[in-house]
Amino acid sequence: MNDTAAVILFADRMTERLDAARMAGRYGWDDSDVISDDELKALLIKNVESEDWVDVANYAMMLYWRNQNEQ
Repeated sequence: MNDTAAVILFADRMTERLDAARMAGRYGWDDSDVISDDELKALLIKNVESEDWVDVANYAMMLYWRNQNEQ
C-alpha cells in the first residue's frame, strides 16, 4: 500500500467515526463554547493512552481546524 492509499483509508475510518458520533448526538467540536481546546486536548491524550488512533486523529484534526481558523 502506498502512502496516499493509506491516508485515504484512514480518512475513511475517521469519517465513519465522526458520522457515528454525530448520529449519537455529539456536536460542537468546532465551537469553543461547546467544548474548549483544553477539553479536546485532554480527549486526544486519553485516546493516545488507549491507542485509539482514529480518535486521536479526529481530535488532532479538530484542534488543527480551530488553529487554522484563528489565523
